[in-house]
Amino acid sequence: MLIKIIDEIHESLKRDFSSPREGVDNLLSTIANLKLKYSDTAIFEALCWELLTVYQRLSSCEKKLQKKEKGGNQWNG
Repeated sequence: MLIKIIDEIHESLKRDFSSPREGVDNLLSTIANLKLKYSDTAIFEALCWELLTVYQRLSSCEKKLQKKEKGGNQWNG
C-alpha cells in the first residue's frame, strides 16, 4: 500500500509548475485526496508527517527565493 501512495504522489509532482507555491499547493491537494482513501492506516499517518517536513522545506526555499528576487542580482565585487 505504501508504494501505491508514493506512486500517486510521484505522479502528481511530475508536471511542471510555474512557481514553488504551485508545486506546494499541488502536493497539499494530493495529500488531501490520499487522506480520503487511506486515512485509516498507520502508514498514511507516518507518510503525512514526512510530507509535512517536505512542505516545510519547500516553503522555506520559496521564502528564500522571494527574498533573493526582491534583492535583485546585484554584483558585490
